[in-house]
Amino acid sequence: MRALMLVLACALAAPLWAQDAPAPPPRPAPGGGDAGPGGEGPEGGGSGALPQLAPCLHVSGLTLENAEKVSDDLEALENTLYVCPSCHGVAYAAGTCCDKPREERKGLALGSVAPNPSSGTLSFVVAHGRSVRLTELERELAADHIEVLRDRLHLTGRVTLEIQGLADAAAAHSVAEALVAAKLFEEIEVMPPADDGRIALIVKRPAPAPAPLLHVREELAKVAPDASVADVIWTGLLAS
Repeated sequence: MRALMLVLACALAAPLWAQDAPAPPPRPAPGGGDAGPGGEGPEGGGSGALPQLAPCLHVSGLTLENAEKVSDDLEALENTLYVCPSCHGVAYAAGTCCDKPREERKGLALGSVAPNPSSGTLSFVVAHGRSVRLTELERELAADHIEVLRDRLHLTGRVTLEIQGLADAAAAHSVAEALVAAKLFEEIEVMPPADDGRIALIVKRPAPAPAPLLHVREELAKVAPDASVADVIWTGLLAS
């Protein structure tokens, strides 16, 4: 029930983008204090200084009757990450970081969840030192017959875009430059292609206003028509 008491701002009427934009942050997620040095998102680096607006999903199927169960199910969501023992950066695949092998860690993905049936939104905070994928949240919500409305998703804070269908790293840099030029983000770091061909674009500095995923897709189509956003990853503050 505690998650139902969190204050949401997803349904505010003005300005126009705020109708779908994330809420101010709910209470801090458990598991640590200030962000430590090191990684920011999967494979990423940074100081952890990004604004911590709570991600907000617009959904269909959320009701007063199922809101508490949905919240409890999401707060019980676990996933497996690989954490650098030096910089505490997180990744979804094993490998090395800071010249050391990453350590496998399974744990709760979210620190808190706030469903709002009246506005059809779910706000959440990623747990300290953890990450969560949009597709993980969609699978968990689908079990409760809840659908995420991707066209109304706005991106803010510690977020990474996984892009598939890009020809090479040069194409990924062109996409990153286009997203910055469109003022959707202020700075993006392009990571090397993963084994599955996806390329991660880590938002180092978000724009003042949350970036609509729909606009991200539009800019992506202009630069790389065959590419698509395969997933979105949110990362919590680093565990100290």
